[in-house]
Amino acid sequence: MKNCTAVPNLGEYLTKEELATLLRVSKRTINNYISEKRLPSPIHIGRRALWNKAELAEFLKRGVCE
Repeated sequence: MKNCTAVPNLGEYLTKEELATLLRVSKRTINNYISEKRLPSPIHIGRRALWNKAELAEFLKRGVCE
């Protein structure tokens, strides 16, 4: 039997495109925010970057992105 890691519920995550739309910025700006530590780093599933909605909401509440 294969040893598989748990796959997250993708409904609990935002893609870079969804996050950019939510924040009303470009995907490049999302990359800049990550580099500047103004947004948390995403998890990666394959090549897809995903942000946990609950963690992101808590991060944004602290006003880090503004």
